[in-house]
Amino acid sequence: MELEERPGIHPPWKKHVIEWSYYQLENKGFQNFTDRSKMDHKTGSAFVACKDGEEISHVSVRLNDEATVYLADLNAIDLAINYILENYIINAEIISDSRSVLQALSNPSNICPHIWKIKNKVKGNSCNIFFKWAKVHIGILGNEAADAYAKLGTTKE
Repeated sequence: MELEERPGIHPPWKKHVIEWSYYQLENKGFQNFTDRSKMDHKTGSAFVACKDGEEISHVSVRLNDEATVYLADLNAIDLAINYILENYIINAEIISDSRSVLQALSNPSNICPHIWKIKNKVKGNSCNIFFKWAKVHIGILGNEAADAYAKLGTTKE
């Protein structure tokens, strides 16, 4: 008998933890910086893909106006994961300044459907995705670019 998989129902052997660590100021390999913005009741999220410190791509989107910054952070991470998977990047970092989202991803008991979706994407592929936390607004170029693109996302229709 096969158990139905649904968010909120996690058999013990299916619980998945995404570990994260502190970002060290290195500009090596594939790094994906994520951010979100909420301005004038409009919500945007974005990611910036860098290789060896140089921007190679970015995505900036506007979300539903009712979206929280937490959901926008999750969306930015999801966009970065999609980019990594679509471009077959074997080893990549996702750098976020949202400690609360990273803590939620590392919690094996979190039942949020958005967290569940991200965990399954990360677990169900052959890429090595490493999650990092970076302090906000300390001059990390990729993080500052993601912040600017997220703000730009709030202006889109």
